[in-house]
Amino acid sequence: VFGRSRPATGFSADLQSLIGLVNEKATPRTAIFAPAVSDPALIARVEELRAQGERVIVELPGQANNLSEQVCDRILVQRDGKWSIVPAK
Repeated sequence: VFGRSRPATGFSADLQSLIGLVNEKATPRTAIFAPAVSDPALIARVEELRAQGERVIVELPGQANNLSEQVCDRILVQRDGKWSIVPAK
Protein backbone atom coordinates (compact mmCIF):
# COMPACT_ATOMS: atom_id res chain seq x y z
CA VAL A 1 0.00 0.00 0.00
CA PHE A 2 2.84 2.44 0.90
CA GLY A 3 5.43 1.28 -1.62
CA ARG A 4 8.26 -1.08 -0.81
CA SER A 5 8.89 -2.40 2.69
CA ARG A 6 11.43 -0.53 4.84
CA PRO A 7 12.60 -1.09 8.39
CA ALA A 8 11.37 1.43 10.93
CA THR A 9 11.88 2.26 14.59
CA GLY A 10 9.58 4.11 16.94
CA PHE A 11 9.13 4.81 20.62
CA SER A 12 6.76 6.38 23.08
CA ALA A 13 7.39 8.08 26.39
CA ASP A 14 5.24 9.17 29.28
CA LEU A 15 6.19 12.77 30.12
CA GLN A 16 5.17 12.42 33.75
CA SER A 17 7.54 9.46 34.13
CA LEU A 18 10.38 11.42 32.52
CA ILE A 19 9.78 14.43 34.77
CA GLY A 20 9.94 12.12 37.78
CA LEU A 21 13.45 11.05 36.75
CA VAL A 22 14.81 14.57 37.09
CA ASN A 23 16.47 15.02 40.47
CA GLU A 24 16.93 18.78 40.34
CA LYS A 25 14.30 21.46 40.17
CA ALA A 26 14.74 23.60 37.11
CA THR A 27 15.68 27.13 38.06
CA PRO A 28 14.93 29.84 35.53
CA ARG A 29 17.96 31.54 34.07
CA THR A 30 18.20 35.19 34.85
CA ALA A 31 18.49 37.76 32.09
CA ILE A 32 19.49 41.32 31.32
CA PHE A 33 16.75 43.70 30.15
CA ALA A 34 17.59 46.11 27.32
CA PRO A 35 15.34 49.09 26.50
CA ALA A 36 13.72 49.62 23.09
CA VAL A 37 16.19 52.23 21.87
CA SER A 38 17.64 52.32 18.37
CA ASP A 39 21.21 53.07 19.37
CA PRO A 40 24.05 51.28 17.52
CA ALA A 41 26.08 51.25 20.76
CA LEU A 42 23.25 49.46 22.58
CA ILE A 43 22.89 46.91 19.79
CA ALA A 44 26.65 46.26 19.90
CA ARG A 45 26.55 45.86 23.70
CA VAL A 46 23.65 43.38 23.46
CA GLU A 47 25.57 41.35 20.86
CA GLU A 48 28.69 41.44 23.04
CA LEU A 49 26.80 40.20 26.09
CA ARG A 50 25.10 37.44 24.12
CA ALA A 51 28.49 36.32 22.75
CA GLN A 52 29.62 36.01 26.40
CA GLY A 53 26.70 33.66 27.07
CA GLU A 54 24.38 36.19 28.73
CA ARG A 55 20.67 36.10 28.04
CA VAL A 56 19.51 39.57 26.96
CA ILE A 57 15.83 40.38 26.48
CA VAL A 58 15.23 43.46 24.33
CA GLU A 59 12.07 45.44 25.07
CA LEU A 60 9.51 45.79 22.31
CA PRO A 61 8.21 49.29 21.52
CA GLY A 62 5.20 50.03 23.74
CA GLN A 63 5.91 47.07 26.03
CA ALA A 64 5.25 47.45 29.74
CA ASN A 65 8.42 46.70 31.72
CA ASN A 66 7.45 43.63 33.70
CA LEU A 67 10.91 42.43 34.58
CA SER A 68 9.79 39.79 37.08
CA GLU A 69 7.78 37.90 34.43
CA GLN A 70 10.82 37.85 32.17
CA VAL A 71 13.17 36.84 35.01
CA CYS A 72 15.35 39.91 34.42
CA ASP A 73 17.55 40.69 37.39
CA ARG A 74 19.67 43.30 35.60
CA ILE A 75 19.03 46.23 33.26
CA LEU A 76 21.15 47.95 30.63
CA VAL A 77 21.21 51.72 31.23
CA GLN A 78 23.14 54.46 29.50
CA ARG A 79 25.61 56.29 31.73
CA ASP A 80 28.27 58.70 30.50
CA GLY A 81 27.68 57.58 26.91
CA LYS A 82 28.22 53.87 27.71
CA TRP A 83 25.69 51.09 28.23
CA SER A 84 26.19 49.61 31.69
CA ILE A 85 24.50 46.78 33.55
CA VAL A 86 22.79 47.68 36.84
CA PRO A 87 20.70 45.54 39.20
CA ALA A 88 16.95 45.67 38.61
CA LYS A 89 15.01 47.39 41.36
